[in-house]
Amino acid sequence: MKVEEQLVKLVSIPSFVDKTNNEKMLGEYLLERLYEIYPTLPAVKQYVTKERFNVYVKQESPKLFVIGHIDTVQPSSNWKTDPFRPLIRDGNLYGLGAWDMKGSLAAFLTALENVKKEIDLTKLSMLFYVDEEYDFLGMKKFVEKKPVLKPKLVLSLDGTEKLRSGCRGLIELDLEIIGKSGHSSKPFNGVNAITSTTEIVKTLEKEMMNITNKELGYCTVNLAYLQGGKISKSKNQIEWKREGNVIPDYTDCTIEIRTTDKKVDAASIISKLKEISRSVGVKINVKRTRHNIIPWKCANREAVTEEIKEIYKQCSLSFSLEDIQFSGYVDIGMLEGVITAPKYTIGVSGDNAHAPNEYAIIKSLYNAQKIYEKILKKYCQEEIL
Repeated sequence: MKVEEQLVKLVSIPSFVDKTNNEKMLGEYLLERLYEIYPTLPAVKQYVTKERFNVYVKQESPKLFVIGHIDTVQPSSNWKTDPFRPLIRDGNLYGLGAWDMKGSLAAFLTALENVKKEIDLTKLSMLFYVDEEYDFLGMKKFVEKKPVLKPKLVLSLDGTEKLRSGCRGLIELDLEIIGKSGHSSKPFNGVNAITSTTEIVKTLEKEMMNITNKELGYCTVNLAYLQGGKISKSKNQIEWKREGNVIPDYTDCTIEIRTTDKKVDAASIISKLKEISRSVGVKINVKRTRHNIIPWKCANREAVTEEIKEIYKQCSLSFSLEDIQFSGYVDIGMLEGVITAPKYTIGVSGDNAHAPNEYAIIKSLYNAQKIYEKILKKYCQEEIL
């Protein structure tokens, strides 16, 4: 199967998550496809919820551990084509998840099929997991099981053609901020919760910018959600009052911090937020800590980087490192402290991830396929006695 044909099949199976859909169908297809390539493959379903599962290929002593997520974001409006009926046009393949990251998955499956007679399968472990785009439940479940793996290389398919090692951490907090209401003609008689919230975020942002790392840049703060006003509570239900003559006394908000220092965690951020809130005269309560993930800092792995650089050369491809300053989070970082091997991401390039008209570049599909084939043969070659 050609790589673009494989990608068409993957995109055609919806794997976004909502009340009526999840990754189950794609997981079943992946198992079927892997067994088609290797009928004796030791693949199992690692259940994350009652229906949703990771596909895990476990070997006793793997040299290479390949990982990648199988979910996508939910489809949005303004697509010019059907997001589940892939379209090839102008050298690109359009469809939901084509770039993030079904393109890389298609390239890897094709590479695996092409070299299956040249590698020792017992040296390859694989994990294709759910829920990366939502709450990282798939990777969290894998880590929770405390896997004992000592590969020479961990390769995440969730990247681009540029080699990446490292990313910023992620803290996400749902908060309520409580001020003091009063008549708006006398603002000094109350404490405006909305303006106080923005002041708190700006103060936190200034302090976080002073925390820097040479590779990862500085910490950033995002006020991701904000609803505010005058409220009344009845039977634990909040009723929002949209009134122009009242000082708003309540906000419901979500704050996201991209961290560059492992010492910056949810506890330290919450402590800092409470300190700032006291100075502006409001009370802050934490409703939920959604994410509390430390940065994945690139280790000094020059020897391995040079090996991969040589693979690019053998594929007649230009080699460069991903700029990880202001990077998004990649959940291969959760394997830090679990698996000590060098960790990298290499994937397919494209555009419009998490947006309408997402696409993967077909030339990049073939480039990634070639890279994966070389990596498989390098790390999973049969030993000659």
